[in-house]
Amino acid sequence: MLGFITVLTVRMTILQVATNPYVEFIGSEETASSTLNLSQHLIDWDLLLHLLISYLHIYYYYYYYYYYYY
Repeated sequence: MLGFITVLTVRMTILQVATNPYVEFIGSEETASSTLNLSQHLIDWDLLLHLLISYLHIYYYYYYYYYYYY
């Protein structure tokens, strides 16, 4: 599962870097920096949410499922 979390964080980092030119291209130049900050902020929250879901999945599988069925 540690490999999954590592792949998830690398994917989010690549996503942040890849969206920078698109955000600047789509919006106006006056609001490009604030739009870029907002998009990176939302990507960070998405990463946090995915890590929380991964943690709950690990907890459920290793502690709850393993304890009751083995």
